[in-house]
Amino acid sequence: MPKEPAKRAVARTKHTPYERPKDAGKGGKQAAAPTKSPLFADRPRIFGLGGNVLHQRDVTRQVRWPLYVLRQRRRRVLERRMKVPPAVHQFRNTLDKTSKKELLNLLKKYGPDSAAKKKAIQDAAKSGSNKVPARAKQLTFGIQEVTRAVETKRARLVVIAHDVDPVEIVLWLPQLCVANGIPYAIVKSKSQLGTLVGHSTCTTVAVTDLNSEDQSAFTKLLSSINSKFADRFEDIRKSWGGGEQGTRAQIRAARRKKATDTGKSDE
Repeated sequence: MPKEPAKRAVARTKHTPYERPKDAGKGGKQAAAPTKSPLFADRPRIFGLGGNVLHQRDVTRQVRWPLYVLRQRRRRVLERRMKVPPAVHQFRNTLDKTSKKELLNLLKKYGPDSAAKKKAIQDAAKSGSNKVPARAKQLTFGIQEVTRAVETKRARLVVIAHDVDPVEIVLWLPQLCVANGIPYAIVKSKSQLGTLVGHSTCTTVAVTDLNSEDQSAFTKLLSSINSKFADRFEDIRKSWGGGEQGTRAQIRAARRKKATDTGKSDE
């Protein structure tokens, strides 16, 4: 009978994924099996109810947004897609960030009187004292008051919010300011203008009087504001807005253009 083939010196052994096989040592030497630690036990994740937490994902498109958010976004998309008349489109061209910061810092000085000062004025008036504290120079706010100040040419600067709704409230105000030779500026947003006059929102404010120490800063600020709005008014009143294509339409147009250019080059 033929002899049976010699068996291997080291027999195969079963091992877990976290243990090294016994014959893994060099030179055929068997390595000692490591002791299993409970800290590194195999614990598969369970993503069911009450199980492991899923990894972080972007679920923006799956969120059920409130109705007012949906309306804001749809309106913004329509303003980009449709052709917007110049009278409405001008409110998308706002004052730059640096000039706006300087303007708001200047206008903060002419906010409403504090509660303590109002009480002091009332107490002095009731007592009949001759030393009644003088009221500080303040901003004129509200569409009716600002319009009256523009028509009487008392306003030195008119600041309009860009997000007034409906826009018809202030649609005609830039044209009125230009007709009366009064500088104007469009800024973001009506909530910031409201903060200046102690209200939650405000459509427009006007500067009618200034302190002597602010005259030089105001004159310098007017030059940058006029270069943005009043000096460019003829161009602004002729420039239409909107008419932008969506992302998919832009991709299709680029493909058609590429195919056309390739066909011309082959000819």
